[in-house]
Amino acid sequence: MGSGRISPESLDHQETTDAQLRRPSPVTLDINPTRANPVLRWRPPYLRRSFLALFAFVLLLVLASTEVLLVQSQRHSGIANAKSSQHYLWTFGPTAFLTLLAVLWARVDHQSKLVAPWLRLSREASHPSRTLQLDYLSDFLPWSVPKAIKNKDFIVSVTSAVSVLLKVLVIISTGLITLSWTPVSYDSYPMVAQSVFRNSNAELANSGTLAYYMMSGHRQRNLTYPDGLFGGYAFQPIQSDAQSPERTNITVDAFRGSLDCQPTELILRGSAPPVPQFPDQKMNLTLTDPECRIGLLQLTGPNYKCDNCTTTFARYAPIWCDGSGAGEPDRERRIFVMFGSLSYVMDRSRNLSTHAPVPRHPYVATLHRSGQLLCIPKFDIGKVEVVRDRANIRSVTPIPSSFTGTLDSVSPWEIATAHFNVTNSVLNNLKGQEQYRITLNVSDSEIDVDSYMELAVHTQLSPGKPVSSLYDINNLHQLAEGYYQQSTAIIAKQALMEPASLEVRGTATVFAERLLVQAWAAHWMAGILGFCSIIILVALLVVPSRGILPCNPSTIHGMASLIQHSDDLVARLEFSGTASDKHLGHVLQGTQFHSSVGAGPMAQARFAIQDTRGDGNADALHFPQFRSLQAHPAIVHPATRTALCVVLAGLVIALELLLRKSAAEDGLGDEEEGTSIHYTWTAIPAIVFGAIAMIISAMEFRIRCLAPYVGLTRRVDRQSFMSLDLLDMSLPRLLYREIRMVNIGALAATLALLAASFFTIFSPSLFHTCPFPVERSVKLQANQSFSRNPERFSTDTRAAEVSSLILTSNYTYGRFTYEDLAFPQLVFSDPSATQTGLMLNGSSVSIDAVIPAVRARLHCQPYDRSQIRTNLTFETSFSGEAVNPLQLTIEGKGCLRRLGYDAEFRTNPETMSFGLAKEGFGDTGINGCSDLVYIWGKMDYAADPIVRHVAALGCNLTMEAVDVDVRFSGTALDIDNQNPPRPRENTARVSRIWERNETSRDNELLFVYGNLVSLDNKRASQLTPFFQLLTASPWAVPEYDLGDPSADEKVREAIKFQNGIIIAQSLAFNLQPANISNATFADPKPGENDAQLVFDAVVTRRDARRRVIQDALSTRVLEGLLGGTLLLLVASWIFMRKTAVLASSPTSIASRAALIAGGNLLSLLPGNAQTRRPEEIATALGERTHFRMGWWAGVGGVSRFGIFVAGAGDEDAKPEDEWAETEYRSSEYAAVGHEVGGRSAEMSPCRLPGREESK
Repeated sequence: MGSGRISPESLDHQETTDAQLRRPSPVTLDINPTRANPVLRWRPPYLRRSFLALFAFVLLLVLASTEVLLVQSQRHSGIANAKSSQHYLWTFGPTAFLTLLAVLWARVDHQSKLVAPWLRLSREASHPSRTLQLDYLSDFLPWSVPKAIKNKDFIVSVTSAVSVLLKVLVIISTGLITLSWTPVSYDSYPMVAQSVFRNSNAELANSGTLAYYMMSGHRQRNLTYPDGLFGGYAFQPIQSDAQSPERTNITVDAFRGSLDCQPTELILRGSAPPVPQFPDQKMNLTLTDPECRIGLLQLTGPNYKCDNCTTTFARYAPIWCDGSGAGEPDRERRIFVMFGSLSYVMDRSRNLSTHAPVPRHPYVATLHRSGQLLCIPKFDIGKVEVVRDRANIRSVTPIPSSFTGTLDSVSPWEIATAHFNVTNSVLNNLKGQEQYRITLNVSDSEIDVDSYMELAVHTQLSPGKPVSSLYDINNLHQLAEGYYQQSTAIIAKQALMEPASLEVRGTATVFAERLLVQAWAAHWMAGILGFCSIIILVALLVVPSRGILPCNPSTIHGMASLIQHSDDLVARLEFSGTASDKHLGHVLQGTQFHSSVGAGPMAQARFAIQDTRGDGNADALHFPQFRSLQAHPAIVHPATRTALCVVLAGLVIALELLLRKSAAEDGLGDEEEGTSIHYTWTAIPAIVFGAIAMIISAMEFRIRCLAPYVGLTRRVDRQSFMSLDLLDMSLPRLLYREIRMVNIGALAATLALLAASFFTIFSPSLFHTCPFPVERSVKLQANQSFSRNPERFSTDTRAAEVSSLILTSNYTYGRFTYEDLAFPQLVFSDPSATQTGLMLNGSSVSIDAVIPAVRARLHCQPYDRSQIRTNLTFETSFSGEAVNPLQLTIEGKGCLRRLGYDAEFRTNPETMSFGLAKEGFGDTGINGCSDLVYIWGKMDYAADPIVRHVAALGCNLTMEAVDVDVRFSGTALDIDNQNPPRPRENTARVSRIWERNETSRDNELLFVYGNLVSLDNKRASQLTPFFQLLTASPWAVPEYDLGDPSADEKVREAIKFQNGIIIAQSLAFNLQPANISNATFADPKPGENDAQLVFDAVVTRRDARRRVIQDALSTRVLEGLLGGTLLLLVASWIFMRKTAVLASSPTSIASRAALIAGGNLLSLLPGNAQTRRPEEIATALGERTHFRMGWWAGVGGVSRFGIFVAGAGDEDAKPEDEWAETEYRSSEYAAVGHEVGGRSAEMSPCRLPGREESK
């Protein structure tokens, strides 16, 4: 046996003899790449065209979904409502789905890299660096792309690029959907119409005086109309849901009154100024309209100023034309509207008869100019488009073509009659006040008006518009019709609408926390997804459509089957089991291998890899034996593992410290408006955790690559050997195999990778923004406080009007009032405070302070039926009218009783409920009489006794001050009704604002009660305005409770509450400078006044800043994942410490072939192993066969490194450590010994076990 000496240039190899490399005869190749070969049965399942097409389709679906979501988000201001506490849903979703796609594509990428060298071998003979030594599996993922492009491996470049881009998509997806406070528009938003029009005129006669006071308050007090009234329309009021839309737009049914007016000619027959003593002094007119002639029309004449002084006047009156009506009396009715100017000259040469001692002279009137109209009232029911914001109605636009409907049971003149009755009722309530000399000063011009035109001019004439414009018929028509429209709209809301609950739909704009799709992220994702889909579809054209190998090359036995007949390759590599990649290149230098299917000696087709440059005589070849240092791969080197564990532990600590900082400082930083800073806290964590996950993935892959060979360092039985493959399989199957192999190191690494795959899923939710309030201290000071002059309460009717509107749900509480609390008028002590950045948007701030308020307290004595005597007198009349008066006498209320009873009111057979609120007869403290007396009950003329129930309440009034926690809304200091004031009851104290004049028996509250608005004129109930409001307000007691003895306590509480509201409004309308008032002091000292009080307040803007906060739940989840991953990596390290088992990466064809060629596995495989199933190969190897990798002493005592097979009693080849001694050849081989596993091993030339030695 010859020997070859090592050249002095290389100490890492030695030559072997020809005889030691003798192989069977070479096969005869029969290459036909265009024909499917039955031997080539295997191709990667994930590289099939059907799977790639399906994956491309999924990516296109994701692309389309992303763009659809973006369009929907832009069109609807988001894709859905959400809350900050629910942000996991939108952060986990996209990231988790794309992570799943990335995991699925990793199988494609792995298989493309696995078969890339085999495809190159099958296509052409090429340099070993591009075939046998080509290794994409060990490369760091981003580096695979340029490497594949350089090698022109298009499939690998596509799969690697898609893998990289999918990871980029995962990072971008973390910022795809964000939560923002934004307006969103709904085209079909559900709302509820709270009333409908009823086809009945029954309530028109009981419309009361509300219309007058609402119109007056709207113009003079700047009050707003309630929902359902606007611009002369009465429409269905709408209630939205709890979201309180910022803006709504809805079409509803509406009522519109109108006047069909025509100009007419008139002749002034004479005029005289009105004098109560001389009712015959009128303005006499003759109208000559073709359709309505009036020979004598008498109206109240303008006032007399002086002779020849011009008086401008305006009149508005219902009139009758001269005619019978022919069964249709409404045909002869008109509304007369006139605006003109005249002058008087008193004719002192004549006297008129009079009973007065002073002579009366006639007036000669001259009409200088006039414009007049005769109008016919009309009404229509149609549709209007109502636009309103959160607080007010912004516009009401009629749909002209829709106003064609009417109400069959209601005539226009019934509505007009109710319109005139409103003002007449007001005049009747204003007892003793002159209503015939009303002069308005408008734009420095005086106008003599009647009661109708007084309200019409007040409400309809635009400020600054000259009065002379009313001479224009069009302007006069506009004024009259506008007045009529507003008045009849209020009447229609009262009398022609009834409660209902109908679902309607309209458009709405709602501010909400919305999930917004970021356009930048969506477009980038769409671009990447589109690019990936295109290159995948292109890859469909080049992926193999037929089998490329006889079997799966991932397994050791599969790899052995593939090289079983590759004699050139085996001969070159059988002594290179411990060669490094560099030394393998030396062995393969000068070769060009090519794979093909050919016919063997028995004409059996078989797969082989042959060197196309060789001469086919393997016996003449001499190949060196290499022995390199078996080192830890870099990714599983102890230093790498230590560094990764330190990083993971550091991240856990950093997350915990940041979480505590976020909790202590209300976040980690502010989010600036209009920036894309949110990408920072979503993308950076995703990048960091994604990079760590990639490192763990590379480490886990390397562990799985080494696991079979680490296992082979110990004896492995046949069953285990056949399943020594942990690479190309799904995760469940991988976990099952690792458990079955009891490979704890590989199992721990796989579980660590599984945990790490959740890093990028949970990292997007780690940080998110949350609105935080900003607070600032300011000072408030009173500039107006309460008057202590009782006379002011008796002369001002505003409080009664506003109280009535509040109690009928037509107005909110007046400024600086809430329920029974009245506050002094406040201002900022430093006016410049409202100009600071925090309060520039004044409507979005709230101001909290403790402010003193004044409130009324009623101290009452109840009286039941047993304490009240009743006396009903039939057929008694006043002024000839039968009224059947009911007289009530209350025990203990007899002080200064003048008529023998305490209360009296008229009744009739229709009377059912009654209620009176009036002053007590006497001063407080005298004979037990009260300030106020309330009486209520029920009558039934058909019952016995007629008075079914009666109760009374006598109350004394006191005033007290109390400190109140108040929240104001906005810098205008409007009380926030959503957060009502909360009195501090322990601070209540007597206020001296209400000090009765003991010399007077009058109670100023009588005037407040007397000016309350009358809601109806129903004869079936005798309710004063106070009790009308008591049974109609939002805090009302039903009218039937007035006749229920068990409800008396409820009625008493309602009386006290309503009285408190009325007194609070009275106080609010009677203010004086705070520096002359001390109403909020319990016992003011000389010189003390309310202006001296300065109140500390806190201004809060709840959306002033958005802070980046760290989510506690996501932090705990990530800390758990990081900690678990750390423990699993340590466990993997402990149970797989020995990773320095190979000198080269086991993922290239050459490296794995060298390990197989160095052993005896090839000699024990069945000859047709390429076409056999794994079970058949296992059977052929024998049941008691075992396997091991290491140094073995072959025939002739020469050692080699590879995978060896031994059976029971088989002494052909044994591992070195199974012999006590090993015979080494000449000392020339000892020079090449290297440290392997801690010992020096020297080698001799050897031949493959089981093969015949060359002769």
